[in-house]
Amino acid sequence: MTRPHDVDFSFHLWPHGWSTAILWVDGKSTEFHLTHVFNDPLESLIESTTRLANGESSSTIEWSDEPGTYILKLNVMKSERHLLSVDIAEYSRELPLHTPNDLTKTTSFFVSCDYWLHIVGAELRKIAHSFGHRHYRESRDYVFPRNLYDTFERALQQNGA
Repeated sequence: MTRPHDVDFSFHLWPHGWSTAILWVDGKSTEFHLTHVFNDPLESLIESTTRLANGESSSTIEWSDEPGTYILKLNVMKSERHLLSVDIAEYSRELPLHTPNDLTKTTSFFVSCDYWLHIVGAELRKIAHSFGHRHYRESRDYVFPRNLYDTFERALQQNGA
């Protein structure tokens, strides 16, 4: 079983409408190839994490590939409120067209809620700080949801996360 701190997360915002997210659980990686065409993967990540930072007990991240969909459901455990249960479902078709028949893979693990907020926050800060470099900013500035990011940072500060 995954210890609540044996998880790591990386998000790479590439130019031209693509991103890559990588999630390591117990040393095994899952890579998500994300398109910005069907939905904004950063927006979904930030909104989901902000809900958790504000004390909500569940949130969902929806990411799209071409083709494919990734649904990450995060739920605070009722018996151990400091833990998140994370269930990942990978589908072979895009949102909103996927059906249960398109399910290709599932993964589940537990992570400490405050640690999840910490590692996602660190990745979002890395991206936000990268805009200080002119070339990075010129090729990506139009896709970064600054207002949502600011809301996320305020939620972390207000809730001591």
